[in-house]
Amino acid sequence: GGGGGGGGGGGGVPEALQPSADFEQLLPQIRMILEHLEYFMHTDLHLLTSLWKIVHHYLLEQRDKSGNGSHVTLDDSIVAVVYRHLLPAASLVPNNPYLSDLMWSVMQQLSVFQRFLIYSCWETMCEGFLLKLAFEKTKSSTKQILKRVVANAEKRDLIAHQSHFHVTKLCHSNPIPCIETMLKDVEIGFNVNMIQPYVECTNRCSEMTADIMGYMLARQCAKPHSAGRAFLNQQDATLAPWLVNLGEFAGRFYKKHPQTDLVGLLTIITKRVNSETSTSDAGPGGAPSEYKGEALIRVILENLIEYMGGLLTVADMNAEQLHCLAGGPRLKSESLSIGKKEDTSRKERARQALLSALVDQGLVPVLWYSLSQQRHHFLSEEFSESQSSGGGLKLLGLLFDGNHECFLKLTEFLAQACVREKYASLVPPLQSVFSMFEPSLAFLAIRHGLP
Repeated sequence: GGGGGGGGGGGGVPEALQPSADFEQLLPQIRMILEHLEYFMHTDLHLLTSLWKIVHHYLLEQRDKSGNGSHVTLDDSIVAVVYRHLLPAASLVPNNPYLSDLMWSVMQQLSVFQRFLIYSCWETMCEGFLLKLAFEKTKSSTKQILKRVVANAEKRDLIAHQSHFHVTKLCHSNPIPCIETMLKDVEIGFNVNMIQPYVECTNRCSEMTADIMGYMLARQCAKPHSAGRAFLNQQDATLAPWLVNLGEFAGRFYKKHPQTDLVGLLTIITKRVNSETSTSDAGPGGAPSEYKGEALIRVILENLIEYMGGLLTVADMNAEQLHCLAGGPRLKSESLSIGKKEDTSRKERARQALLSALVDQGLVPVLWYSLSQQRHHFLSEEFSESQSSGGGLKLLGLLFDGNHECFLKLTEFLAQACVREKYASLVPPLQSVFSMFEPSLAFLAIRHGLP
């Protein structure tokens, strides 16, 4: 009721919002009110859900106008409303699955890059008092739940046996602090046998939570090399434990949630692998610098291929399996898969999701080129001179063999997942392939696409 509100001078303040059928006209009106409310809409769930529905219908209208049925790009002013008001308000609402689905109905209309931008801005909003409190409470609760997670929990232990429900409840409101706590545990790697149970904790998570997990994994992969975050141990010539653990977790997570968007993660991996091919080992004064190994982020890609692509690998083959390598690809795959049972329908869905992400973004030729450049670099005289002091031959073996293994896994995965015509369309021109690789590897790369 706005009665008795005309006592001011000039009557400049409206008593109510003007009815509007157009979101573009409504937005300037509500922005002033939202700035006043900040994120305290969490006390009025009806208002909060109504605003999410309005944004959802606006996006559907925009998509219909564009006519191509693809993702919509939100205007910056609407992006600001989403991350400054709507998402923070949702963080303060106690676990509400309906609200989580409503938020995802909006977010899934956007491109992966705009979604990730909004998630990162949402994270920066957690400095305010109430949001900071919710953030820290979620982290504390997640730690308490993860302490109880075990591989085969007994039914009478209600916390451990139902841990996936508890984690899902926390992620409805505050997925970022919950996932951050989980990934920190994974990277520390106090017990590598806990990686699969941690993945099982995400069993019932919403699509919004799964997408934010993709954002968090991409962010971990994008972190630069530092003293506390080395990619390999130079002296022992071994991969950093955090990288190995993160790779296995990412592979197992995407195998369980193949519908989750892979584009952001694969783009980050490809950029980092490709960026190191253009950098030299010479330091600022011409002196050789220590090899940082940032391209070793390819370990994440190898794990995605292994778990999502269903590419079986055996670390130590027995005599019979080695003997079977002399046969064809069918004999090899049968010898490696002996005693292993897979859900074929789930496996095929995950494989096609990974293939689509690699092919649609045009990442296959870029990865092949980057791997070939690194291969030549590892065999170069400048690399051997720069690494003569530490690691030596053992380090060279780790890097060169790892590069070769990644090339073989990528090529074999594409050969298994593609029909011949599609594979041939992925292969660069023959002249380029033979200039990138030695003849034996070049023939291996093109063989599946030959008529």
